[in-house]
Amino acid sequence: MNIYVETNFVLELTFEQEQCLSCEQILQLCEIRQAKLVIPAYSLAEPHEKLSRQARNRRELQQSLDAELRQLLEDV
Repeated sequence: MNIYVETNFVLELTFEQEQCLSCEQILQLCEIRQAKLVIPAYSLAEPHEKLSRQARNRRELQQSLDAELRQLLEDV
């Protein structure tokens, strides 16, 4: 049996979201060879892009906070 998944499947597992347990059960079926997982390439590229974007946003936020803290320390 083939099980077709897409981006949300990968995101559920990555971020341990609401349906993560169901996704893990699907993976268990695949591990015991009762099913075969079919994932389109874009379903891996999209989560990668989302993770990269989040990391970039967090770096920018951290830099902004660091600058604010430096400025506060200078004012003391």
